Amino acid sequence: MTHKESRRLHKKLSVSLFLFFITLCFFGTTHLAEAALAKKVVGNLAYWDQVRGFEVIQNNLDVFTEISPDWYTLNGQGDVLPFLRYNGTSYVDPSIVSYLKTNNILVLPMIQNILGGDWNSDVVSTVINNPTLKANHISNIVNLVVTSGYDGIDIDYESLYAIDRAAFSNFIRDLATALHTQNKILSVNVHPKVNEPGYWNGPQSQDWSVIGAYADEVRIMLYGYSWQTSPPGPISPVSWVNDVLDFAETTLPTQKIVQGIPTYGLDWPASSAGTEYMWDQLMALANTYGVTIKWDNVSMSPWFQYTALGIQHSAWFENASSTEAKLNVNNLHNNAGIFIWRLGGENPRIWDSIRLKFGGVIVPKAPTATIKAGGVDTSITIPYNTSTVISWSSTDADSCLVSGTDWTGTSNAGVSTGNLTSTTAYTLNCSGPGGEASDSVVVNVNPPPPPPPAGDTTAPTVSITEPTAGSSVSKRVKVSASASDDVKVTKVLFYIDNNLLGTETSAPYITFWTTQKSGSGSHTIKAVAYDAAGNTGTAQISVTVK
Repeated sequence: MTHKESRRLHKKLSVSLFLFFITLCFFGTTHLAEAALAKKVVGNLAYWDQVRGFEVIQNNLDVFTEISPDWYTLNGQGDVLPFLRYNGTSYVDPSIVSYLKTNNILVLPMIQNILGGDWNSDVVSTVINNPTLKANHISNIVNLVVTSGYDGIDIDYESLYAIDRAAFSNFIRDLATALHTQNKILSVNVHPKVNEPGYWNGPQSQDWSVIGAYADEVRIMLYGYSWQTSPPGPISPVSWVNDVLDFAETTLPTQKIVQGIPTYGLDWPASSAGTEYMWDQLMALANTYGVTIKWDNVSMSPWFQYTALGIQHSAWFENASSTEAKLNVNNLHNNAGIFIWRLGGENPRIWDSIRLKFGGVIVPKAPTATIKAGGVDTSITIPYNTSTVISWSSTDADSCLVSGTDWTGTSNAGVSTGNLTSTTAYTLNCSGPGGEASDSVVVNVNPPPPPPPAGDTTAPTVSITEPTAGSSVSKRVKVSASASDDVKVTKVLFYIDNNLLGTETSAPYITFWTTQKSGSGSHTIKAVAYDAAGNTGTAQISVTVK
C-alpha cells in the first residue's frame, strides 16, 4: 500500500473551526485508562522491510488487532502469486503467521495488482471482466486463505479503470460470499474521496456503497495528498482526512471504516520528483544537514528544507505529533479504527500515541545508562597526577548522577576528572518511570615516579659536539651533545635562541635544526642536561646561518 504517484484529491479545505478543535485535543490533557484498545489497529508489513516491520510488531503486541503482510500479487489467469526476492525465494514467512496467531493477532495478507514494480490496471480488468477468470481468481484466493491458515485476505487493487466500476463491485460481492462461507474476513483498500464517484479513475472504479455492503473492512488510504510528482506538501493533512471520513460515514457502515495512517515522508528536490523515505531516514537527513524541523499548523505536519549540492530540497513527513493529530480526528468519528502504512522505520513514539488515544496502557521503558572515560566504555589507565574526561548518556531516564561526584544530567559530552593520583571508579546511576539503570568505568592510575636519590647535589656536565662554535651552517643541521652525571642524566634539552628545539631522554643526544626557519645571521645553540634530582648543566655556542 504505497503512496500513489497518480492523481490525488487536492481540494483546498476550510480548517478554521475544525483545526481549532483538533488543536485543543492535540495539546489538551488526556487521562489513561488501563484497558484494551478501544479500536482496532491494523499494521501493514511491507515485504521489502519485513525484518524491521516484524520487530515493530514484536515490540508492540498489545497494540495490534490485525496484520496484513504485503506478500501476494496476481496474473492475467487469476492466479495468486507470492512476491519474490532476487534469488527467487518467496517473502511469505509461515513463522510470522504462527507467531501472530499464537499472540491472537489476525492475519490478512495483502494481494496487490503490482507487476514489474508498477500498478497494473489491465491485469485486474482482464480477470474481473471474464467470468471464468474471475471464478478462478476467487477460488485461488479462498484456497490460499484456507490452506495457509489465514484469517482472511486484504484486496489492494489500485488505480483501476473507471469503466470497471461495476465489474469490480461484482468481484468484491462474489469474493466476500465465498470467503464468508469459510468464515473468513474480506478487507478492501479504497482510494480517498469526498463524493461519488470521485474525480479520477482510481476512486471512480470503487463503488463504496457496494464494497461496504459486502466487505468486512473498508480501509481508506488516507495519504498521498501530496505525491512524488506534485509540489511539496503534506502527506495527509488533518482537515482533508476529516472531510473524507465525513463522506465515508454517509456511504459506508461506520463499523467497517478503517482510517489509513501513513508513517512515511517525501523529499522533493527543486523542480524534480520526490523520493519516499521513512521517518528514520528523514531524521538522518535533517541531522546531516543541521536543519531544524518545522511544524505546519494548518495540515498538522512536520517539514524541513535543506540544500545539497546546490539544490534546495523540501521534505514533508509524518511523526508522532502528526499521527496524534490524525488519531484525534479518528476519535471524532465512530469508525472501526486505523491501519498503519507501514511498519519499519517509523517514529517509534507513534505506538504510545495510539495507546494514549485509544485507551491503552503505556508501559514506561526501562532507562539505559552508558558512561565512558576518555571516550572508552571500558577501563583505562592514565599517568600519575594527570586527568581524563568522563562522558555519559542515557535514554528514557529523568535524572542521572555520577557516584562520588556532583555531576548530574541525563547526558554530558565531557567533564574533567581533575588530576588523579589513585585508581578511581565512576558509576552512572539513572532513574526514570521505567526503573533504574547503571554503568561503571574505572580509571586506573600508574604508580608515581620514584623520588630522586637523597643528597644528590652534583650537576651533570654537558658539551655541544656538533656543530662547532663559530662555524657557518645552512639548511638542515645536526645538533648533538654529550652529557654525563654522577648518578644519571635523565634528559637533554636543546634550544635555538632560547626557543626549545627538541628533547632527548637517552644517549646519543641528537636533534636537527632547520636553519631556514631561524633566518640568516648569528644564533645561539644551548644544551641543558638534567639529572633525577633536578640538577642541571648548561653549554652553549654561537654559529652563523648563511
